[in-house]
Amino acid sequence: MVRLVRTPLWLVFIYVILEIAFRIHRYEKLTGEFEQNTRYAFSSFQQPLYTVDTAVGYAYIANSRNRQFLYKQDGELLPHNSHIMTNNAGMFSPYNVQLEKKPDEYRIAVLGDSFCATTTSDVVWPTVLQDSLNADAKLKRAVKINTFTVLNLGLDGTGFAQWPDNYRYRAAPFEPDLVIVNFISHDIIRKFVYRDTLTFDNANQAMFTCTSLPVSVTNPRCRNGFAFVMDAGKEDARARSEAIKKSIYMTLLRTLPWFSPYPELLAAATKGHIGLRPRLEIVVSRPGIFGLSNLFYEDEDEARKVSLNALRQIVSMHPSLLVFHHPDEQEVLAGKTSDRGQRFVAAASDIPIIDMVNELPMGQSVEEINKWYNGPDDTHPSNYGAKIYGETAEQEVRAMLLGNLGKPRAKH
Repeated sequence: MVRLVRTPLWLVFIYVILEIAFRIHRYEKLTGEFEQNTRYAFSSFQQPLYTVDTAVGYAYIANSRNRQFLYKQDGELLPHNSHIMTNNAGMFSPYNVQLEKKPDEYRIAVLGDSFCATTTSDVVWPTVLQDSLNADAKLKRAVKINTFTVLNLGLDGTGFAQWPDNYRYRAAPFEPDLVIVNFISHDIIRKFVYRDTLTFDNANQAMFTCTSLPVSVTNPRCRNGFAFVMDAGKEDARARSEAIKKSIYMTLLRTLPWFSPYPELLAAATKGHIGLRPRLEIVVSRPGIFGLSNLFYEDEDEARKVSLNALRQIVSMHPSLLVFHHPDEQEVLAGKTSDRGQRFVAAASDIPIIDMVNELPMGQSVEEINKWYNGPDDTHPSNYGAKIYGETAEQEVRAMLLGNLGKPRAKH
């Protein structure tokens, strides 16, 4: 009987020793994989730009005068950089706004992603739209408007799923007369996201993106946003970025369940075949749609359904709406919207969507179109591209306003 009791106890004892040894080995292995697991491209801001907002997902810090730099995987600084300006309401705009609306003021709220709030350019098209409308004296006389105000409520990295709440909590208080929903094809598959700037040891800071709260390193639904806080003009960018990467990586490493009773050794040995999944792992995510796959819907039919429902919510909340499909560089060069974008437009047949690839200046050379975007280091609209697009958007707004002459302004 004593022998029968001793045998299981010895087996348990031996397993515990092996489990401890495995965890020590695993810690050392993950520590040694720092370099290969942190070889990714990133960007940096001179100061924090993102702060969590539980209602809308996140907000930009108001009155920011910031700058963004881009880097290669090895930390080498790329030549492209940009200046960022937010107004008193945290919008990408050089113009401050007030809640109180003037009697002769016409307000346009823009909902969209980074093609509206472009961190990698100095100029954003909603600002060009506002300037173009205010410079159009003939239009202002015709519609009896003294001032046009464009509220740039774009949030980079967001999609349709985010925008009803963005309208409800951010745009509606400003009582806009018109809402413009500006989307790119990728916005259709994006989930609702939260963002915040997290501080790690040694006061290192970086932005994290999540599909649920809280925004923290320990939340499995959060991912490195590849946006660090450091001043490339004042610091050794390579050394500083390595320090930030190490802070993030070691924080992830320390927060793994090292002292959990979970049988990690057995899970690793069986490779999940008996239902046990290893937990002592660091999820290596890298920039791009595949590296951050948990931020996107895997099922495109589901994504299209969610996005279409979100767009219809916005339609139900405001009677005056323009919807623009904003083409990326490849779509402009091809002269047509991607298959994903075309399927969405077809599904939203009850909602007029203006495909801006057909409205932008036609017959342009490849060299000219390339100037509209920040390639090769970035895919967003350039300063020049923002000007082209903003002026094209102004023509669409102008046509709508003149077409509505004589009609009473919609109540909302």
